[in-house]
Amino acid sequence: MLGRRVAGIVLLGAATLAGTGFAQTDEAGRTIHTVYDGQTLGRIARRYHVTVQDICHANGLRFGSRIHPGQVLVIPDDNEDLLPPPRARHEKERWQDYVGHPRKRHVVTLQTPNAKWRGLVLSRRGRVLPHAQEAIERMFASWRTGTTHEIDPRLIRLVVRVSDTFGGRPIRVVSGYREHSYFEESKHKVGHAFDFSIPGVPNSLLRDYLRTLPNVGVGYYPNSTHVHLDVRDVSAYWVDEAGPGEPPRLANRGGAKPSDDDPSDPVEAPASPLPDAPSDSRLQ
Repeated sequence: MLGRRVAGIVLLGAATLAGTGFAQTDEAGRTIHTVYDGQTLGRIARRYHVTVQDICHANGLRFGSRIHPGQVLVIPDDNEDLLPPPRARHEKERWQDYVGHPRKRHVVTLQTPNAKWRGLVLSRRGRVLPHAQEAIERMFASWRTGTTHEIDPRLIRLVVRVSDTFGGRPIRVVSGYREHSYFEESKHKVGHAFDFSIPGVPNSLLRDYLRTLPNVGVGYYPNSTHVHLDVRDVSAYWVDEAGPGEPPRLANRGGAKPSDDDPSDPVEAPASPLPDAPSDSRLQ
């Protein structure tokens, strides 16, 4: 009778360990953890008193990667020699590496320095929903005066397309409608353009994706915080090496004319940084 009770306790303990996951050591002397259902990288990191970034680095994962039950993770420690080398900086990444599946298609999250909005934008037939049109026009309002302007539905559909392509990540709006511009024919002044970034996606790769879209203007600012996207009849592309708040410095590479419309329309810095932005960041 006692033997059965002891055996039951042992089996129960084994089941508990199997259900909660436990640390083991592999042949290289590294601590490894087997993921169980419901675990996240954050929970695992707290359990072993390390950071999520450390776990991602040790396992060659991108920050924010999903994990699955049964996956074996190396838990980093003070022995750096046991960690795999970081990805070589010269390796060329592609925008396709950042593509994801949104939880719900056509649902967009927009952020500005002072507001955040998330909602369904398109109907099943692909039409812009009235409430979404109004909300986006508020999010794209002039940061200088708060004035709103009608935003071209074509641009709104592109916002949805960009959001869906990158897994529904938040879109940080730097500038939408503007009353004034360096350029007389600026598309910001008519609600056909906006400047933005996507947290976690390098601007250079975001630029590469935008250039695959039809009938758009794409501006790249390697020394600033955003990319530019507008809708137009004929596609155009330009590079502006100016930093935040600086006058335009076009890099007219290849001798081609960058654009016939606001190729480098710098934006002055808002009073407060975007959510989660470094305190010393400046927005263009």
